[in-house]
Amino acid sequence: MPYHLKIGRGLILWACALVAAAVVLDFASSYALYALLPDPAAICENDSWIPTRPELLWLVLTATLAIAFAGPAALRLSRRFVQPIDSLAAAIRCAAQGDLSARAIKKGRPFGEIASLLDDYNALAERWEQADKDMTVWNAVIAHELRTPVTILRGRLQGLADGVFEPTSDMLRNLVRHVEALSRLVEDLRVVSLAEGGHLRLDADDVDLRQALQDVVAFVAPTMPDHVLSVDADDTPVIVRCDAMRVRQALIALVDNARRHSNPGKITLSLTSRATSVDIGVHDAGPGVPPELLARMFQTFSRGETPHPGRSGGSGLGLAVVRSIAIAHHGSVTYHGGDGAAATFTLTLPTGTAAPSIYPPSTLHGPSMPWGDP
Repeated sequence: MPYHLKIGRGLILWACALVAAAVVLDFASSYALYALLPDPAAICENDSWIPTRPELLWLVLTATLAIAFAGPAALRLSRRFVQPIDSLAAAIRCAAQGDLSARAIKKGRPFGEIASLLDDYNALAERWEQADKDMTVWNAVIAHELRTPVTILRGRLQGLADGVFEPTSDMLRNLVRHVEALSRLVEDLRVVSLAEGGHLRLDADDVDLRQALQDVVAFVAPTMPDHVLSVDADDTPVIVRCDAMRVRQALIALVDNARRHSNPGKITLSLTSRATSVDIGVHDAGPGVPPELLARMFQTFSRGETPHPGRSGGSGLGLAVVRSIAIAHHGSVTYHGGDGAAATFTLTLPTGTAAPSIYPPSTLHGPSMPWGDP
């Protein structure tokens, strides 16, 4: 029930209670009047509409008693409404002036509906405050992550322009790799932002996941000399309705996560079909996710230190991107293993009626990414 209806119902109940109390007081005082008078018949013999002196005294006394009873009750009632609403208004004014830490205080024992309203506002204010803090962290982390590749590109290009460096093919390929890393970082940021805002759209189509896995392996294998990539799947095509580009993006993020944090060895991409879903597993040689990172590893900018010298820990966006893409497909991503042994990330995509619908082509996808369009 809406808040205004609940509060209105409370006011009506209080008003009815006060009226009933006044009626009861009127009847009780009238009986008391005639019971205390020495000769009640003397009042009744007067046929005039003008009240007699005893009746006037009775009316004045009854009104005084009613006011004495209703006044404190009304004051208490007004406090139960006014004080919490004043507190809510003060908190809103503070929030409008930039103080998102202000909260509405439950003063004067508010009604349950008003107390719920205060609780809802406080919960909203808490989310505002947390969002503001997250935005500050986002800005700082994004600036840090973008600064490194931009600084490298600027230095190399300035050196080429000044004649300090010779424009060799190796240097140009290195610059292209930095541009691709920068482009991928920007795309990851965009995907996570759209997903958290509920605006990540999919261009779904019937996709052969087995072929998609092979395409991912062929694309990333040349960049991973310390690992051997393979696909463990039957020869039968596995057709699933999904956004091929987004699924590839999620798989590349999982493989890149394994490259950064796993021991040199084999990385296997597996494909398992179930009745209503398909599991895509990325298996590495361990050591897995540290225990202190398990609870937050899919959160944005959550990353651990890589156990291998010389490898970057990444931007902390990869697993958050995978989770966003999985949720957009009405699926999930889970983790198993670790403790020094083999580790597995599993991306689960639904089939049938749970699969995502086809959305019209959207400008949200932006330009083509380095890992290719579907």
